[in-house]
Amino acid sequence: MNYALLNENEKKILAILDENPFIQQQEIAKKIHLSRSATANLLSGLIEKGFLLGRAYVPNHAGRVLCIGGANQDMKMKAVKGIDLASSNSGILEMTFGGVMRNVCENLGRMGVLTSFITLVGDDPQGQRMLRELKPWVHVDYSEIVEDAVTGHYIAILDHEGELYTGFSDMRICERMDRKWIYTHKVHILQSEWIVVDCNVEKSAMEALIELSNEHDKKLVIIGVSDEKMSRVPQHLEGVHAVIVNHLEANTYFGHTESCGDHVQCFLDKGIEHVVITAGSEPVTYGDKNGIGMTDVPALKRPEIVDVTGAGDALSSGIVYGLTEGKSLEDSVQYGIINARYTIQSEHSVRKELVKQKLEEEVKEYEQSISRH
Repeated sequence: MNYALLNENEKKILAILDENPFIQQQEIAKKIHLSRSATANLLSGLIEKGFLLGRAYVPNHAGRVLCIGGANQDMKMKAVKGIDLASSNSGILEMTFGGVMRNVCENLGRMGVLTSFITLVGDDPQGQRMLRELKPWVHVDYSEIVEDAVTGHYIAILDHEGELYTGFSDMRICERMDRKWIYTHKVHILQSEWIVVDCNVEKSAMEALIELSNEHDKKLVIIGVSDEKMSRVPQHLEGVHAVIVNHLEANTYFGHTESCGDHVQCFLDKGIEHVVITAGSEPVTYGDKNGIGMTDVPALKRPEIVDVTGAGDALSSGIVYGLTEGKSLEDSVQYGIINARYTIQSEHSVRKELVKQKLEEEVKEYEQSISRH
């Protein structure tokens, strides 16, 4: 949840209610040195914004969108010039925090979506700092620090133009994200309207989320991570609200190579409501009950590309944002494409200038530029 949007008195009230959700209005007013009427207005505002669930003012830490999945320390080494595999190469090292779901939830939080994040990190400085830096944008109190594990790590080798050359990941901590772990968070899951999960969780966890989503009418979105991890996506997907994967991941999941459009139809036949399949700089293919369509990806000149890391996560979060706002799948895909377009022009995996108003303006500007040509 985007706590950065709250004023100091609202933050004080949430802290008081965390300790005692049954405290009376008059007592809250005394603690924050305001009148009872002013306190009542603040409480009403917190309920309206979704930070409280109502009487007895139980803090809604789950938020509207609950993200579940991987978080890791990203180490990106960008080559200064061409890469020679038989020699040492000069490069520039950048260390940031990443992970598909970590990036998605930060994007959503910066867009103003009430978001919470459940993940596992190790009992190390990287994991603790990662959660701490997410707090201004996302509620992370349900995430867990595991004493005998190491926070996930991802190492990306980029060529001198910023394109991914190869990468390595150590996400062994995610093996603990199984069915049993999901059910320890059942209360938090049921508080949220939307559940977004990436393929870093175990297959049994994915199955549990599909069951819970169907039983309790939750909107579940599955986001791919890599073709290797598509084995964690169950074959039974009926009731899943949306799936966002790339072409290679779709090929791996179905066990054969087909066009993006054919794979979209295969997913729809499984009972999924919305499907999006990306193919790098090629058009994005999407489909729902209204049919299958394609949207071009705006071309960028090579000098404009700073770093492609996080582009897929930016696209996924833009799509989720659109869907949660009640937009059509076609429009939601457009939000994702534009968010990805500006993300690869940034040195950060999640661009720091991202806010809801800016994204809305960027989409409008792009649509106007298209209409002029």
